Formats: sequence, structure tokens, C-alpha cells
Amino acid sequence: MAISRSLARAEIPHVLVGPRPRPGLRLGESLNLEGSLDLQAYFPELSHHFGAKTAVAFHLGEQVVICDLDLSHSPVSRTVYRALDYAPVEAFLHVDRSRFDLEAFELVIADPCCSYIDAAVTGVERDGEGGITWLMLGDGRSLRPRHVFDASNHVEAVAKHLGLHRRSLGGEERVLFAHLERAETEHRGCPWSTCTHLVRLERDIDGLDGVAWLIPLGARASVGLSLGAEHDELDDEALLERTLAALDARGLAVSSTYAGKRTCVGMPRVDHFMYDRAVGPNWTLAGTTFCRVWFGTSSGVSAGFAAATCAPDMLRDPQRTAPLYEQLLRTLETPHGVFDWVRHVEPATVDGEDFLRRGDALVAQSVRRLFHYARLRPGRRLRATGRVLAAGLDRADFDFAGICRLLKAPRDRQAAGIYGLGWDEDPLQARRRRSLERVLAIVAGIGPLAEIEEHMHADVVVHMDGLAFTGRGGWCKWIRYQQHHALVTDLTLEIVDLDVRGDDWRVRVRGEGRERRGGLRRRTEVELRYRWSGERIAEAWTSRRNYELFFGPGLRSPLGFAALLGRIGLWNLTHTHEAA
Repeated sequence: MAISRSLARAEIPHVLVGPRPRPGLRLGESLNLEGSLDLQAYFPELSHHFGAKTAVAFHLGEQVVICDLDLSHSPVSRTVYRALDYAPVEAFLHVDRSRFDLEAFELVIADPCCSYIDAAVTGVERDGEGGITWLMLGDGRSLRPRHVFDASNHVEAVAKHLGLHRRSLGGEERVLFAHLERAETEHRGCPWSTCTHLVRLERDIDGLDGVAWLIPLGARASVGLSLGAEHDELDDEALLERTLAALDARGLAVSSTYAGKRTCVGMPRVDHFMYDRAVGPNWTLAGTTFCRVWFGTSSGVSAGFAAATCAPDMLRDPQRTAPLYEQLLRTLETPHGVFDWVRHVEPATVDGEDFLRRGDALVAQSVRRLFHYARLRPGRRLRATGRVLAAGLDRADFDFAGICRLLKAPRDRQAAGIYGLGWDEDPLQARRRRSLERVLAIVAGIGPLAEIEEHMHADVVVHMDGLAFTGRGGWCKWIRYQQHHALVTDLTLEIVDLDVRGDDWRVRVRGEGRERRGGLRRRTEVELRYRWSGERIAEAWTSRRNYELFFGPGLRSPLGFAALLGRIGLWNLTHTHEAA
């Protein structure tokens, strides 16, 4: 689909061949750096299916490497992003492919440059030089192509007819993946809502020897497992239960957070490989049709976008484009090797510093691929910048240490060690945590406003930039107005950091919503402070800037804030509401 959109943007007429995508689960929901940037660039109108991926955590025995994926915080990073014509990103992306793919397909085939044929490729005729002369289709038709891009991934609709050699990158794996949904009455947040977790499972500990993953997708979670293909003694449902138990045993509480409907898909045999050629006389193997590496590398989507980005130039200047494209895809063997090591190493023998260095190497490789990728993008200046940055990175000894950190903790305390969840050992603090989550759900419009009585004292005091407002009723008036007039809708609010000091709590909350006008996703993080009395909030500290996501930057000024308070008061006078 991305190749079709790229050709359409270049105003190149083309034919898209293949069956329509069906509803269902798909792999490729946790993206790397290049994939995240490209997904936003190619399909900005589908950003409502995107979620932030701010970190990735690798669990190996009693050690965890956590990599911070906000690469925009340093001046050097921001300068590099701008030089490559990217806006500095605060996070990579998670994407719900079960919904995204169907909508992206309809957008692509609606373009006047795209002609769509709903049929499978059943045969290929080639000339003496290996070029494709005819494509035979399942509906009886034949096509004589100028160039063929095989983006059919594991189907290998064209690739399997080309007589190419496949080099194995490891043994066959059995893979299953599932979507878990929240129960209808469950609105509890979870601290790992923007972090991909990859967990090495151990037979002596978890009853399985493999690698599991957890990808949060808002109201649902994506869970998967990869283990040796020879393990067929358990069915998919039993494997899923053991996988969830292993994730829960690391303190992630997946089963209780997502206790609703489950949908599971099994793949009995998945091999990792790389073809000996990515490009022929008039054909290109796109992304994972050319190579399949460990899913944990998060590179499948980005590999497909690489083919899309260079597709117009593959037609105009194949001599230059083909070797750069193939060189870029072959670099995916490096992160594959790291994950293959995680899959097979004995966790008890792993040195923590070596584990951390491998995490830093993954980040360095991601940045290196981004620089080389620029050489495939359109524009001489951009390509020259990519060459200079790639050469500089290859020559210099850049230190990527600090992006990843090492945690040593027993398995059942690993989530607490990552997210600072020391409160969960104290029953009172655990109840307060659940109460605060309900307050955030009420602010987001998920829970009924009347429920606030259970979580906030009637004479609560709210401090905002030197001003103090007393009374739960005033707080409710603000929230009523905000829910009707905020600049964003489909709001989610989740705790991402928590500092508990008895009754005094310091909280960082991530807010994300979709603009009412334009539909773009907006995200922010805010700092709040609460003082508890029993199990209800007695005092709160906030600031005007915490509400820019809802009302825009105008409330920064005293005049703008006073005008907002006036509108809130007038609106509440003229509307009838439930009692607070």
C-alpha cells in the first residue's frame, strides 16, 4: 500500500494486484525509528490508529535493559532531525494494524493513479535475463509489466517463482499473537501503556523456552510468543495462557488489565531468511518479501517503507537506486543477530554490562540506518546530508551510552523497578492509585462526573500558579466545560511516573487526544501534585500550562486565563448538570 501511495504521489500510473486485506490481526505493530517517521509521513490522515512508543524493555533473567526512545531531547538530535527534514519526535509509534490496514487500503485504491485488480498472482513468465515478461492472475487475465514490486510479504507471490536462493538466518519458529481487550467496566490505566516489552521465557521458570512480547494499543494489548517450531505439545490457547502468566510474573499484570475478549492467531512455522537478491532486471522484492528477521527488531514496516520511498527512482534510475536499497535492507541482519542472541543465550550466564552494550548497539544501528536511508529519499540536498551524516557516524566513535539503562531485579519486581511502583506493597497506597486513575478517567470523559465524590473531598483546595480555588463544585464546573469545549476529543490520560511520599504524591501524567478540527493526534505530559486525606484527594497543585492541550496556549497570559474562567462560569450558569 505504501508503494502505491509513493507512486501516486509521483503521479506514476500503476496497477495494484492482490486480494483485499481481510479484517484480523497482523504483525508489525511496534515500529522502529524509520518506520515511525514514514508512517506519519505516508498516512497522516490515519494518525488516530497511532500510539506513542516511548521506550522498549528487554527482560532477560533477572536483568532488564530499558531504552528511552525520546531522541529529541538533545540539541544535536534536534539539529539532525531538522537536517533530514523531520520534525523532532518525542516517541516512536505503536499502530493497531487490524484497523489501520483496512483504512489505508481504501485510501490507496481511491487514488486516480492506482488501478486495482482483486486477484492473486498464480504464475510468472521470465525472459532469458531473469526479467518478468508476464504475470498470470487467478481470474484468467495476464499482465505485461514494466516493473513488479512484490510486497506480498510471507506470501511471496512473485518471489517464489524467480528461482532465487534463500539464506537461512536461523531455525524455524512457531509464532502466535493475540489481541486482548479490556473488560467493558475496566478503565484502569497501566504504567506500561507506551512501552514495548520483550521477555525471554525460560522453561524452568515459565514452562516455555522462547521470546514473548507485549505491545500496548490503548483499549487493547497485543501479546505474542515465538518458540521453536518443534514445540507442538500445547495448542495456541495453552501457549497464550503460559505467555500471559510469564508477563504477569514480571509484574506487568496483563491478565487483570485486559480481561475482556481475546483473539488469537497461530503460525506453526516461520523462518528467518534473506534472499540473495533484492532487485532484478524489472522486479523488486519489497521489505519482508526480501528478508524476514526477528519480529522484535520492529523493522518489518520500515523495510516496506524503504521500498516505497525508492519506488519512483527504481523506475527512473535503477542503477543508482537498487544497490542502495539492497544495502539498507541487509543492515537488518545486525539487529536480527542481537535478538537471536536473546532467544538462545542462557540468561543466568549473561553479563549485565554486555547486555547493556547490546541495547546501545541497537539504538546506534537505528540511527545509522536513518542516515543511510536519507540517500534513498528524494532531493539532492537530503541525499547529500545523509551521506555526510552516515560517513561521520562511521568514522567517529559516537557514544550512545545513556539512552539505555540496566535494571537488576527479581522477576516479580521488574515492572516496579522500571516504573517506580513501590506503592503496590502498601494496600492504602494501592487504593489511592486506583482512585487517582478513576479521577483521570472522569477528566477524560470515561467515568461519570458524580463519581468524583468518592475520590475528592468536598472542600478540596486546588492551587494553580499562585491562585487557590476551594471546593469540589468549582472543580466539577471546570471539568464539565472542558469536556464540552476542549480542543481535543478521544482523550486518554495515563500515569507515567509516580513519586509517593506518604500522603504527598508527585505525578507525571501523559495526555493524548485527537484534534476536533483536522483530526491530528496531540500529546503532552504534565506534572501534578496531590495531598491525600484517607482515600480522597484533599489538596492539588497544578498550573495553567497543564491545560494547553485542552484550551491552547492563550491561557498562559493572565488575561487569557481570566477570560477562560469567565466563559466557564457563564456556560455553567446556562446549562443544567448532574449534581457533584
